[in-house]
Amino acid sequence: MATLNFNTGKNYIVPSENDTTYRGLAGDDVYIISQATEDNAVIKIIDTEGSNVIQLVDGITISTSLFTKNAARLTLSNGAEITINGADKFTFETSGNATSGDIGANRDYSDFVKGMGIVDGPPSSGSENGTSSLTVLDSFGWVDSKYFGSNGKDDITLTKGTSNDVDTGKGDDIIRNAEATDNVNAGPGADTVYISYVTLDPSTITTTIDGGSETTDFDWIICDLSANSQKDFTICRTAFKNFEGYDFTDSEKQTITLDEDDFVTINGQTLKISGDSVDTIVLPAGATLSKTEDSYNYYSLNGVEIAISDNISMNDSSSNYTIININASSDTTLTGTSEAEDFRYEIDNAGVSKEGAFTVTINDFDKANDKLTLIIVGGSSNLTTQEFDSLTNVEVTSDGISGTQIFFAPDSNAESGKLVLPNVEESFSDTWVANSYTVEIIADVNLV
Repeated sequence: MATLNFNTGKNYIVPSENDTTYRGLAGDDVYIISQATEDNAVIKIIDTEGSNVIQLVDGITISTSLFTKNAARLTLSNGAEITINGADKFTFETSGNATSGDIGANRDYSDFVKGMGIVDGPPSSGSENGTSSLTVLDSFGWVDSKYFGSNGKDDITLTKGTSNDVDTGKGDDIIRNAEATDNVNAGPGADTVYISYVTLDPSTITTTIDGGSETTDFDWIICDLSANSQKDFTICRTAFKNFEGYDFTDSEKQTITLDEDDFVTINGQTLKISGDSVDTIVLPAGATLSKTEDSYNYYSLNGVEIAISDNISMNDSSSNYTIININASSDTTLTGTSEAEDFRYEIDNAGVSKEGAFTVTINDFDKANDKLTLIIVGGSSNLTTQEFDSLTNVEVTSDGISGTQIFFAPDSNAESGKLVLPNVEESFSDTWVANSYTVEIIADVNLV
């Protein structure tokens, strides 16, 4: 058998001649297996140096295949026999063709062998035959109802009514039509899985739909709900594993209810929720707006932030607060009751009191059940406590003698209002932090 040696650069090699061994030598070489191979040719490929690729062009049919743990023999439909020694060192690209610019899907040797029909991968000893008369197409990777993904972007649509077993591997993958009978492992990469509550009820799911536990990639699950339905977000979050994002965009109206347990990080990342403008998110009592950034409102509870798309209508279980609208014409003292109360005090964009240059004292403010809301009259965006405290000439103090004191910015007469919460103490080193009680500083246009 003749040996054809190539140079040490990157070579694009089309093995086609009978009774020939092809050696790319050093360099990252690409071997293109196509219909150009001679009928009944016997060919060997040996290349142990560099990062090398076997390209199997779209439409080529592999009549028979034989695999060991580190070698492969592919017999094409024209009788050509191609043996790849050291196959475990190659990357296999299906439906790719460097000569025409087609980019295929890359798999390591193990996943390529699985896609060829040996679902457990290369045998540890001996040899096994792959699927007969297999045509290489974009759908390569399906073996009956099992899918073995590539190292690139897989975009697959699952067959409804079938128990699919999907492992997409590396890459930013898209999986559509996931049902209650499907096992989906999206693996590494920023993946997106589409599910439908019409056919997939997370409260009864017994299979696994998993976005992958990597801490650097953000995975989304897209939920198509029934119109005018109400869903418990906790059930969705716990049924579908390792998704950092939940998107309820489906052009229909739904209500999604969160509870305290939903304020969690997912794989070290901030949980995000998106949806339609007609959707409503119901927050648990005590959740407060902490910041607005990149079309998301961030809400905090127990020191954990989650992000909710700013086009979604917001409600909260604290709507059962008794609203106390503060209206002062002189120094005023209010006393809290046993009910959960929301004390609302109006300011302007500059932090000047709209209640006047008076001292308002709220006695018996219950840190566990009550809420303080500063309403920005004429405002367009909400503020965090830190942002409010950073406004010019606004000062907030908190200590064991005076409690928490809010000194508003001076008005045009150089006079300023003051709000006092006696016995409410929470130390902070710089600007105002309120973790032990609930404070919201909200533009009046955003007021629920």
